[in-house]
Amino acid sequence: MPLRLFFYINEILREHIKNLKKEDKKNKKGFNVPAVIPIVLYNATREWNAPRYFKDIVNKSELFGENIVNFKYELFDVNHQYAKEDLIKNNNITSAIFLLDQKVEPLEFLDRLKAVALEFNKLTDTQKMILKHWIRNTVDETIAENAVEILDTNKEGVEKMVANNAFMIEEMKEKVEKETRKQERELRKQDKIEIAKNLMDILDNETIALKTGLSVEEVAKIRVKN
Repeated sequence: MPLRLFFYINEILREHIKNLKKEDKKNKKGFNVPAVIPIVLYNATREWNAPRYFKDIVNKSELFGENIVNFKYELFDVNHQYAKEDLIKNNNITSAIFLLDQKVEPLEFLDRLKAVALEFNKLTDTQKMILKHWIRNTVDETIAENAVEILDTNKEGVEKMVANNAFMIEEMKEKVEKETRKQERELRKQDKIEIAKNLMDILDNETIALKTGLSVEEVAKIRVKN
């Protein structure tokens, strides 16, 4: 990461120099460049472990003291640096996005969305529009539009809409779990069939059924097809 940021800083400064007016380029005495502050916004669940200082990726940097390029980038680790309570207390657009961007279960996401709708009363209309745009482009599409509707509704309707969406999410979760269990059963059944096929040449149907857990009728059908 430090090397990538170093390249970004160079490109920003290169673009700045390229766009300078001719008279500014000639002004050697008063020439300066803008400050470039490298910042990393990180929202993965694994904790950040890359070096924060550029010198830490330079081979034998300790031999060169202050004679090598060095900088430290700012890190915003969404999932590990900020507690839910602190983000709600901050009551601004950045903390609202961080609160909703943390990796949580869908029902917890809805609870946080309710907190934004009811407690983030300092957001301007423009900031609310930005937040809704972020939700549409970031949150799972199955709940994104409902999330936007919750933010648009009045305070009296927030609790009801959150409860309705929570029920919908529970239904979706049960459906996924049911489908997953069905797929697992089918995979186990397929494994048993493959084992049965490999035993056809050496065992009778009753013994294969006993060893695989298949019925004798199922084994007989596999033998006919095989």
